[in-house]
Amino acid sequence: MESATALNVTSQDYGTHRLENNIQNLTDLTAEEAVERLVKSILIFEGQSNQADDISLLALKYLNKTEDQA
Repeated sequence: MESATALNVTSQDYGTHRLENNIQNLTDLTAEEAVERLVKSILIFEGQSNQADDISLLALKYLNKTEDQA
């Protein structure tokens, strides 16, 4: 996953590990809410550093199949 490359003012990378940890805390939210929280997390992490690239996210929500759908 190359998309977690936001840098903060000390040139630390947001990183895949941080992204995965944050995603695990968003399971009870809608896809829109999850994206909003992730973007906010990235922007807070970047702090006063200049954004070097765009931020692109895609959120998918898995819906369990019911017996009616089988």
